[in-house]
Amino acid sequence: MSATGKVYADKISAQIAGLRFTNRGSISRPNLYMLKYTNAVAILIEPFFCDAKTDCNKYSATKLANAIVKGFTGIVIFNN
Repeated sequence: MSATGKVYADKISAQIAGLRFTNRGSISRPNLYMLKYTNAVAILIEPFFCDAKTDCNKYSATKLANAIVKGFTGIVIFNN
């Protein structure tokens, strides 16, 4: 994971944790195909476990999308 990728991943993890999901932080997985064969800054976002009922009960597509955007840009897109 590049230093820039780690910064983005940590910011996004913190925003998602603000929605009461567990903050698992950033984990380097350099052997994943998408990450291994790109020169661009790239991260994979896995916000929650869909087989965990407690996580599914917290799910809101709008809130989750906003948390990801805010982690990347610092800007809130949806205010609800």
